[in-house]
Amino acid sequence: MNTNLRFLVVDDMPQMCKIIYSLLSELGWKNVTIATSGQAALKMLQNKPFDVVLLDNNMPGMEGLEVLEQSRSLNLDPLPKFIMVTADAKRSVLSTAVMHGASDFITKPFTAQTLLDKVNKLFTR
Repeated sequence: MNTNLRFLVVDDMPQMCKIIYSLLSELGWKNVTIATSGQAALKMLQNKPFDVVLLDNNMPGMEGLEVLEQSRSLNLDPLPKFIMVTADAKRSVLSTAVMHGASDFITKPFTAQTLLDKVNKLFTR
């Protein structure tokens, strides 16, 4: 496991950001940045490289899918892996996320083990 991965956690709910931050820290990842809106996430993506973006789908102002779509047009190098975090596990939402370039998804609530498995899967394909 690469503990040097750079994470961006994007969720409009500060409590969920803290939970995900804690899970990542518990798993050994310390390089974690938090954004509480899609607009803030896009600015951060333009200014700093990230390896993994954990992106909430249901956010006011700019939904996760819109963030994902706009981030693809930024020509980021390196292009981070996006894991959509959603409470809505409908197949249509998930397939749309994949069509827009999401690498994977996690359905809320999730455990540290699920998060570890998803991140490891991204880098063993």
